[in-house]
Amino acid sequence: MITDFQERVEMVRIALVGEEKMTVCLVEEQLPPPSYTIKTLRHLAAGDLADGEIFFIIGADSLLDLPNWRDYEEILATTHIIVAARRGCGDLAAMAGMARRLGYRLTDGRWLCPGKKEIFFLSGQLPTISSSALRALLQRGRVEEAAAFLPVGLAAWLRERRLYRY
Repeated sequence: MITDFQERVEMVRIALVGEEKMTVCLVEEQLPPPSYTIKTLRHLAAGDLADGEIFFIIGADSLLDLPNWRDYEEILATTHIIVAARRGCGDLAAMAGMARRLGYRLTDGRWLCPGKKEIFFLSGQLPTISSSALRALLQRGRVEEAAAFLPVGLAAWLRERRLYRY
């Protein structure tokens, strides 16, 4: 089940309460379906961000799956990739191996590839749960357990709408 666009926007708005340097981007609402990352990146690169750099944050699981994405080579040429490690989704060696398979080489501490933007690997405290696992908790009605991993106010909003309950 894919969550309705407006519901996803509202979840992001709730998550960003108090975050003055962040805002919700509604560009995908303007694009015809289906939604693909590359379509969004093309739109951003040709519009408001044409003169800037785009950074795309993904989890380690997404990096490992990236070769299956639509036009993934163009994604790598369009945006810097920031990879957040995730428990159970491969270690740094697995992520570095995927970067190498994508044509990247570690040069002076940086993952570089001619014709592509840089890949960065985040370090630090790892999330202990994935979005899929959170949705599974919500589907089973375990909202209070999921609330420990959600921004303030979001658990109540989800409970009220029974959004992920089947």
